[in-house]
Amino acid sequence: MPWHDPITWTPAQTVDDAELNEQIRDNMLVLKTRIDDDGTHRTLFHGSSDIVGNVDAGETVLHTFPLPAYTLKAPGQGLRILTVGELANNVNLKTIRFYVGNLAINNLISSNAPLANNIFLLDVAFSYTNWVFARCWAQTSFDAASGASPSREHFFTTVAPPDFRAGVTIKFTGLATTTDDIKMYGIQVEPIR
Repeated sequence: MPWHDPITWTPAQTVDDAELNEQIRDNMLVLKTRIDDDGTHRTLFHGSSDIVGNVDAGETVLHTFPLPAYTLKAPGQGLRILTVGELANNVNLKTIRFYVGNLAINNLISSNAPLANNIFLLDVAFSYTNWVFARCWAQTSFDAASGASPSREHFFTTVAPPDFRAGVTIKFTGLATTTDDIKMYGIQVEPIR
């Protein structure tokens, strides 16, 4: 249900039930705190602690999060998405991609480094500018064992976003060679308002 611009009524103006429903009921539903089936407040954050890994060769969906229609409806609104995971200690190429709807934003990780305990943190911010442009910033931090130095990678890009007036799903995928080359330990999504 879309947001309706508020009406300023004047004295002696006749207001019908459709206008009252639109101005009060419909707009209150848009403003209502959304609560997921699991009881979490969607406007605060949504998380999953599911441990998932890629399956065989090819691209595997690791985590998804559905955004209801109009989740991002005004310039400056956005999402921050955090996830933690681990890359296998082998020379296989391991790539993690981020999607907003069907739009592939970037390869957030692409590594074939054979490091033990190659733990990563992905921090992605997706900011809605208007129906034509959106900005995406991401940072990846690695912390490997065996004395290897932690490293960081980051990027910033402007993209043509999907239409947020309809529901959109965000997702992380893993592209690797063998099962569990990539493990992701959960996802947290929170709004930027």
